[in-house]
Amino acid sequence: MAQNGQSVVVTYPAATATDNNAGGQVQLSYSHPSGSVFNVGVTIVTVLATDPSGNQATCTFVVIVQGMANGILRALISNVWLLHA
Repeated sequence: MAQNGQSVVVTYPAATATDNNAGGQVQLSYSHPSGSVFNVGVTIVTVLATDPSGNQATCTFVVIVQGMANGILRALISNVWLLHA
């Protein structure tokens, strides 16, 4: 996580999805890909999974970036805190 003023670059593990059809590869797209810049505040990240037949499913998680008095930004991704000094 890299910090720049009141925004921060946040990285997180890739989402996973499977297709019940053997050999079907699921394509994932993110509203905010890992490595995106997040401003202080709450951002909902949506992941869209699409299988070869065009079936789609979505999931969401929340990224919260907090600015603290000592100049440190803190990012919460779901239930995991990442700290950057």
